Amino acid sequence: MLLEKIKQDLIAAMKSKDEVTLGTLRMLDATIKNKVIERRAKGKADPLTEDEVMEIISAEAKKRKDAADLYNKGNREELAKKEIEEINVLKKYLPEELSAEETRGIIKEAISASGLSSKADFGKLMGLLKEKTKGRIDGSRLKDLLMEELK
Repeated sequence: MLLEKIKQDLIAAMKSKDEVTLGTLRMLDATIKNKVIERRAKGKADPLTEDEVMEIISAEAKKRKDAADLYNKGNREELAKKEIEEINVLKKYLPEELSAEETRGIIKEAISASGLSSKADFGKLMGLLKEKTKGRIDGSRLKDLLMEELK
């Protein structure tokens, strides 16, 4: 379903001559195709799941966020702006991001359910939380919120 939506939007971007969307979706389509080829090489012929596609989109958005941060540090605002435009295109295909309050609630729930509450349990808690939040919050933001809660 998500792959079909991306392909439809790619065709629509071609027709409307939206260069940013077109370039971003072409890149995304190529990345997805490369992942499928990589899976075939490992002997997995089954198609990508929705979660796997979302992971690819999330990874691409993160790459662009990191690039935009570097461009801003290097006083290259025009390049940073381009990366941010691409992030906005990719965000259309990702689930709504969790707010800080929602994330804190999930963290408190995970701490009470698991019985893990010390800084030594940080890695175990991050594993649980990544599973619960799956692509709905940036990992570094999740880490920061968890560290606040463990203090």
